[in-house]
Amino acid sequence: MTRTDWILIILVVSVSLLLLGLRFLPVSDAQVQARVELEGRTVRTLNLQAVEGSVVAIPFKGGEALLEVKGGAIRLLPMPDSVCPRKICSHTGWIRRAGETIICVPNRLAIRLTGESEGGVDAVTK
Repeated sequence: MTRTDWILIILVVSVSLLLLGLRFLPVSDAQVQARVELEGRTVRTLNLQAVEGSVVAIPFKGGEALLEVKGGAIRLLPMPDSVCPRKICSHTGWIRRAGETIICVPNRLAIRLTGESEGGVDAVTK
């Protein structure tokens, strides 16, 4: 490989690491709320700052979902295979910005973050 190839590789890796690091920067102090929907109806609304450091149980027909709140973020803890066989919803991980969503299709459960988005306009279409 030539010197130019090495410079290009280092540049691409550096930019990638920078962009990855930006994802983990703290979000502004805007009030973000988690709206928990079961079968299309809102069953609970959580202020992420008010329930900081707790685990919230959401009961449904087949069992219950456990939501962990920490550091201004929320995630769905893994459920038994009989309730959620593929566990795609728990593999979503932590969500912290308004507009992000966790969906559990087999149980018709959705956790949507609402509130002030920090950047204003996300996209413009015509």
